[in-house]
Amino acid sequence: MSAERGRWSTVGAWWAGIRPRTLAASLVPVGVGLACARRSGPLDAGTAALTALTALLLQVVANLSNDYCDFARGIDRAERLGPQRLAQSGVVAPGAVRRAALGTLAAALVAGAYLVWRGGWPIAAVGASAAAASVAYSAGPKPLSHVPLGEVLAFLFFGPVAVGGT
Repeated sequence: MSAERGRWSTVGAWWAGIRPRTLAASLVPVGVGLACARRSGPLDAGTAALTALTALLLQVVANLSNDYCDFARGIDRAERLGPQRLAQSGVVAPGAVRRAALGTLAAALVAGAYLVWRGGWPIAAVGASAAAASVAYSAGPKPLSHVPLGEVLAFLFFGPVAVGGT
């Protein structure tokens, strides 16, 4: 019983770690883009679903990268206010959070490859910049979240870029 309880608490921790409340931020602009595209003609359901999945995966990448990078930089400490983070809480090892972020990024790139095949180089440019931004928001020597225009870039990627890319 206790092993099963521990397993489910880990599943619950991962679910909380992907920050489900933020996922609408990736799906709403895709929905708007799909509604706009629908006005021009019928949509391919598979392409629409993969577009939504890719956006969703990139949001999860951003969330997991933020969890890992903020912990690694010492930003998320025990006295942190707000929802617990995976690495900071100790429920999941920091390396596992990093691997999950990279694995999710790989899944987004695989899904995105089909979209590039369908849409060509403009989709490759949008997808590559969105993938880079999802990681760069918290990672790298100068994370976007720590620069004055970081929130403007976040708005651009969750607004016009996501709608137009869709």
